[in-house]
Amino acid sequence: MRNRSAYLAIASLLLAITLAFAAFALPVAAQSPDTALVNGKIITLDERSTIAEALAVRDGAIIAVGRSADIRGLVGPETRVIDLGGRTVIPGLIDSHMHAIRAALFYATEVNWIGAHSIPEAMERIAAAARAARPGQWIIVAGAGLSSSSPSGAGRRRPN
Repeated sequence: MRNRSAYLAIASLLLAITLAFAAFALPVAAQSPDTALVNGKIITLDERSTIAEALAVRDGAIIAVGRSADIRGLVGPETRVIDLGGRTVIPGLIDSHMHAIRAALFYATEVNWIGAHSIPEAMERIAAAARAARPGQWIIVAGAGLSSSSPSGAGRRRPN
């Protein structure tokens, strides 16, 4: 009986030690960033206009900003590390360059030149819109220019 009690005590102690190590090790791995950007110029856009050299991202959110050495200290075995080589990062700046109001108002009624390969094709699109328009209705043309892949080279200029 005495040996059995000793084995149970040792087994309990080993289990406790294992769980203690797991309790410390698992959160560290779980907190490692998915991505780390290092050796760059990070424009933080905070109230102090801080410029950092590195940042860490986890689950799509920035979790740390600072020196490259500090961010590298957060890196885990699964972290993707990107060396920016001095390049600038501006977090959160997204330029979709869309003209939402114009698109909402006129998309279904405007004449679009995207994909037109010649001036006659573009002019036919305008003529078709004019035939379908109500008297006095404006015809709006969008798409900027003609395709540069047209055989005639008409895409190198806009129609007059």
